[in-house]
Amino acid sequence: MAVDSDVSCAVATEIATLRDKLGTLEGHHEQMQRANGHIRRNSRAGLKSMGYSSEAIDTLFKQDSDGRNGYARYELDSSFASICRVRVRIAELERIVAREAVAANGDGYEYREEVGARRVSFVFPAKPAEEVRSLLKRHGFRWTPGRNDYGRSVYVAELSQAAISTARWLRRHLDDMCSPAALA
Repeated sequence: MAVDSDVSCAVATEIATLRDKLGTLEGHHEQMQRANGHIRRNSRAGLKSMGYSSEAIDTLFKQDSDGRNGYARYELDSSFASICRVRVRIAELERIVAREAVAANGDGYEYREEVGARRVSFVFPAKPAEEVRSLLKRHGFRWTPGRNDYGRSVYVAELSQAAISTARWLRRHLDDMCSPAALA
């Protein structure tokens, strides 16, 4: 289980790094908003108290080709989008860490959600039919030669909400495709 603890440690480190990044992004976004407020009030002293140099203040008060000054709308929008993206990634990683490992047997395959290794996998006792392989590939599951011990065939995808939803859909189709009635 050392691998699971190493991966969990790596996820915890990634979450901590993302939280630091989020704090930096939020601070910068708040600073841009406050600076634009001072610019609207024509308060050079307010910008100076925020730590802006005289050159930076002159640049912020300089109008662009559309007659606007301060931080442009696209800069604020981009900053907010980055904040949202990091928040979503943190939430996704926290949901993954909180999940329990899942193992289920289907008709002719085994399904696993390996939380510690951060992967979703389909394990077949032998090489599956071309139709099954192409279906798995089309939906982001890749054959992994390193995990194919004892003649088994393993297809994996990175553990995410999208991969879990896709796997749920694939399991229904694989059960239909691999059932004894379908193979007869």
